[in-house]
Amino acid sequence: TGFGPVDLLPGFTRDGEPLLTLDTAITLPIGMETYAGYALYIWLSGRTTPRARNFAMGSALIALTLGAGAQITYHLLAAPDTGTPWQITTVVACLPVLVLGMGAALAHLVREEAR
Repeated sequence: TGFGPVDLLPGFTRDGEPLLTLDTAITLPIGMETYAGYALYIWLSGRTTPRARNFAMGSALIALTLGAGAQITYHLLAAPDTGTPWQITTVVACLPVLVLGMGAALAHLVREEAR
C-alpha cells in the first residue's frame, strides 16, 4: 500500500541515512476509508438524486469491503507466524473499517434527529 518510505530531502544524509523520511504506506488505507465515509454521508443524507444516492451506496459498500479485505490481508501477511488464529486476526483487522462505517452512520442519524 502507498509508496513506502519516501526521502523528502534527497541527497541530505546523516551517517548514510536520509535526514527526513515519510512513510507513505498509510496513504492508501486512509484514502479508502475517507472515501467510504464520504460516500456513506452522501448515501445516508438523502440530499441528492436517487442516481447519485445509489452510486454512493454501492461505492461505500465496495470501499468498506475492499478496505476490510486489505486490512485482513495486510495483517495476515505481516505476522503469519504469531500463532494467532486467522479468525481473530480478521475480526481485529476489520475494527477500524467497522468503526468508520458505524461512526458515519451515527453522525448522520444524530444530525437528522437534531432537525
